[in-house]
Amino acid sequence: MLNRFLDNNQVPVCGSNIGVLVKRYPNETDISGIVSKLRRFHVTVTFMTSRNSSGGMYSETLYNIASRTYGFCSFDDNNNLNWVSCLLIR
Repeated sequence: MLNRFLDNNQVPVCGSNIGVLVKRYPNETDISGIVSKLRRFHVTVTFMTSRNSSGGMYSETLYNIASRTYGFCSFDDNNNLNWVSCLLIR
């Protein structure tokens, strides 16, 4: 999803701040490519992540992407993610 956003040719992405609500953890741990792309475009990523994953294995991957791009990663219960989604949309 992040790669598709960064490869977008219609809208400039430099300096973007991305907010992502996550229910499913990634299955990959190699993030060097996406981190270098995010840094090149000066993009910051904020993940609001459910503790009750619907799949995937590596929650650390989300934390590592956020911390290496000066972003933020939070883990919380599903009940609180609805409230957070209102904040991200504003």
